[in-house]
Amino acid sequence: MQEAAQTTVLQPLAAGDDRYVDLSPGQESHHLLLMRQCLEDIAERPGDPMRENDYTKIVFSGHRGSGKTTHLRLIEQEFADRFYCVHLSLDDENLLEDFDYTVFLLWLSEQLVHCLKRDGIGIDERLVKEVALWFAERTATDVNEAAMSGSVGLEGEASAGGGLLGFGLKLLGRIKSEARGSVTRREEIRTKLQSHASDLMDKVNLLLSEAREQLNKNGRPPRLLVVQDNLDKLKSDIASRFYADTSGLLRQVQAHIIFTAPVAETLTPFKIENVFVESFQMPMIHACTQEGRPFDPGISVLRELVERRIAVVLFEDEDLIRRICIASGGNVRDLVRLASQAARMARALRLPRIDDQCVEEAIKGMRQEYEKTLAPRARIYYPFLAGIHRTKLYGAGPGDSEELLRDLLDNSAILVYKNGDIWYDVHPTIRESKAFRKALEELDAQ
Repeated sequence: MQEAAQTTVLQPLAAGDDRYVDLSPGQESHHLLLMRQCLEDIAERPGDPMRENDYTKIVFSGHRGSGKTTHLRLIEQEFADRFYCVHLSLDDENLLEDFDYTVFLLWLSEQLVHCLKRDGIGIDERLVKEVALWFAERTATDVNEAAMSGSVGLEGEASAGGGLLGFGLKLLGRIKSEARGSVTRREEIRTKLQSHASDLMDKVNLLLSEAREQLNKNGRPPRLLVVQDNLDKLKSDIASRFYADTSGLLRQVQAHIIFTAPVAETLTPFKIENVFVESFQMPMIHACTQEGRPFDPGISVLRELVERRIAVVLFEDEDLIRRICIASGGNVRDLVRLASQAARMARALRLPRIDDQCVEEAIKGMRQEYEKTLAPRARIYYPFLAGIHRTKLYGAGPGDSEELLRDLLDNSAILVYKNGDIWYDVHPTIRESKAFRKALEELDAQ
């Protein structure tokens, strides 16, 4: 039972983790197969490094907690002999509040140089210094202060063992650190870089070109694959600006890129695939059918996810695992959260096994979390949710609203499924709330 506290920690799985489960039997997985095929096609085609169209930009959307990061890590491992992968992950909530293409390009520049240095791949140190100084000058960053390491300043950097490469990395790191800091400084950095968008792109592409050349010289795959993770956490307005308003700039980056995206960006009238042709979605696991009947293949997959973390013998009744699976709605993150909370409740009550009370308390806790999220606009949200649950469609009711759909997809109150057709349903824990049941009764009485 104590081990369950560690095995149910909410984190993406590394490739080879014993807890990994193939989700495809419980989901419509053709999108994932098509994304792999897209990468295989890229790897097989000859490319002109100067032609913008030879660099593919992929959008990978899905609900938060659906398993995108774990899947991306598997892809990076699978294609490691054909691509040099640079993984970017923005976990800083402040940055997600103000994310734009300048933040992406700054992070990409620093992480690319860091990865090459880590892997022992030489890169033109003078170019790194030149690019770093360009960033510093345009963002009004104090170069001498950034170069300080203990008492070592700019002139002493080389003798300290860092060289020009070390100096460039420190300078880029300093600018990143300042961007993480105050809102005022972050806005200043973004605004200054936006005013030099063309030069910014040129500098980043110089680094990418140098990286390809050095990778080729070192017998490594010269194709760069940048994976920008965690953008499914972006708020709707920020995501729309990034994917719609600056898509032209993003296409100019001379590297293949996978951008993660909020599921709402692909399902509302904006239609992200109109801007990014290569658009794929992480499918939800089907715990139930569209008609509301338990879907055994999906439940089997979810059950295995639980059993890889908590031994079956720790449950008083195996039906309790099934209860957790259905209550999760097929969302992997919520499934692990429910299992974790049920195990924690058992430990708190000093029980030898997880019983019905532990499971029901875990489900109640998740329901209450959703109720708090929905509370500010409860009078609007619950009737909308009731309509979605009855029709399993968006656009079938006179009160359907793109804004409401975006909000409720973003917080996973509404989950989207595919089995040939796209259909929606309300998160199972919300369906157990009094407010939802009341809204459903009022809808049926009309």
